[in-house]
Amino acid sequence: MTSVLRLIMLVAALLTAGGVLAGIRSARMRMKHALYWMLFLLVIIAFAVFPQLAYWGAGLMGIQTPFVFVFLTIIALLVLKLFRQTQQIAELESRLDGLAENIAIEEFERRGQGAPAPAPRPAAGHDPAPAPVLAPSDRGSRGRTS
Repeated sequence: MTSVLRLIMLVAALLTAGGVLAGIRSARMRMKHALYWMLFLLVIIAFAVFPQLAYWGAGLMGIQTPFVFVFLTIIALLVLKLFRQTQQIAELESRLDGLAENIAIEEFERRGQGAPAPAPRPAAGHDPAPAPVLAPSDRGSRGRTS
């Protein structure tokens, strides 16, 4: 691995670590996600500081160049993270559907069977009444003097 590639990996890892720490401080990132990214960055830093690891892994897997092994490792780790997030999204969607169903059932039971549904409330800041439609005779007389 060239020293330029190793330097790029170190700089990218340090910048990303700064972003992760900023996300933790501002409460935009949960600790379990930050832990994954910090471990991910440690792997990248380990490859940058100890290139022998990349040579050893490449030789073990039969890959000719160590930087291909590094990129494959990074891609594999990102695919694993993507797969886990897809599972979490599916779980949250399922929970959201269940909550929506529960709310609908509670509203139905509260209204009682056969009672009309309440009219939807207008959004905050919006006029609930539509603007009146003027007849053609009303339109012509506004603002003009004959």
